[in-house]
Amino acid sequence: MWETLETLHTVNNRTNQNRQPTVTQLTFLPDRRGGEWEIWDAYQTRETRLDERKADLIHASEIALSVVKTFGDQAASGSITKAEAQTHAMDNIRNMRYGENGYFVILNSDPTVLMHPTHPEINGNAVADVKDPNGTHLYKDIVAVIKRDSMGFTAFAFPRPGATDASPKIGYSVSYQPWDWILSTAVYVDDIDEQANELKASVSIFTLGASRDVGAIEPVEQTHTVSAVSAKRASGTTTPVQKRSARAPAPVTRTAEANEWSSL
Repeated sequence: MWETLETLHTVNNRTNQNRQPTVTQLTFLPDRRGGEWEIWDAYQTRETRLDERKADLIHASEIALSVVKTFGDQAASGSITKAEAQTHAMDNIRNMRYGENGYFVILNSDPTVLMHPTHPEINGNAVADVKDPNGTHLYKDIVAVIKRDSMGFTAFAFPRPGATDASPKIGYSVSYQPWDWILSTAVYVDDIDEQANELKASVSIFTLGASRDVGAIEPVEQTHTVSAVSAKRASGTTTPVQKRSARAPAPVTRTAEANEWSSL
């Protein structure tokens, strides 16, 4: 908590150079700004983890595509036939695994499933009309991305192994155009969302507790020096510099605080 407090104190000083911060203001920050800051951090953490998983999908797809290209090059050179090259390539992709349960599906642009390693019963099926529980045409979306960019991400929902309810996934697909093959793989992301929601919930509890303690904080007196120039301008004389004691500003109200927060 104190690290967050110190960070927000620094931000406050940097954006409000001419204002002297008070104890009341600093104590109030964890109640509102601290919570907002931590929720933003939770969002950033979620995005970072999503980026990491996307990077894993890209890396695995590059390896799979290189395998297919190797056999494609052999067929192009005449060392093996195209049918033999496709058989070898498909067998290799069928057996590829990464992470906990990552695998690749091969389909074409019709779209028709050419090879599904965990559901071989759908091999040869036309899947243009297949939708996930949310109504997403997952295979049509894959083909659309490939036709537009030759590779790319899609999002859909699919049940985890042994489950009946669908969970969100992000997919990545690449193509080997000489054979009209699309290599597609995906990973679940529901665990990332669950962790982000848990962190947001814990922040809400923290800020609620902090807000209950703010009312006990009393403003403190501050002593500051009036410059010679300011004293001269105020009185029209060359009165020596004097010190005066003043009460600190009243605790920040929610309206004033909201305005101040929007300026950061």
